[in-house]
Amino acid sequence: MKHKIYLFFISILLTSVVSCRFFEPKYENIIIGSYCGMCYNHCSIMIMVKNNSNKIDTSDFFFQTKNYNYFENNEGVNQSIIPQKELIGLINLLPDNLNKYPEKIGCPDCVDQCGILIKFSNKIIYLDPEDHPKEFDQFEEKLNKIVNQLRSDFY
Repeated sequence: MKHKIYLFFISILLTSVVSCRFFEPKYENIIIGSYCGMCYNHCSIMIMVKNNSNKIDTSDFFFQTKNYNYFENNEGVNQSIIPQKELIGLINLLPDNLNKYPEKIGCPDCVDQCGILIKFSNKIIYLDPEDHPKEFDQFEEKLNKIVNQLRSDFY
């Protein structure tokens, strides 16, 4: 009986550790989003996930700032309406070791298919939504759903 109790507590402990790990982002202080060059209005939607705070930039001015630091004290930035757990789930769909990937994957926005931006630490990756390694497929699909939801909510 004593062993069963120990096994029960160990299983609870392991379950809580694994489930808590799922809700910790794989990458911290990350900016992700979608952008389109040949576009009239609302061409880029960027999401910053930093600590326990999420912000959304729907202003189209993200690329006009030096070092892409538009999230710092700007009027076009709003608190995210996307739940933190959903954004962490999205980030955790990114492949491990993003540092091994080049800055440009595929040919983002070369033929009006738009592009995906992933900025973390001191690295930026521009990802082609149609021509990229399979490891990015689930991330790209979920990001697309979130961006489309934001476009319909804001516009």
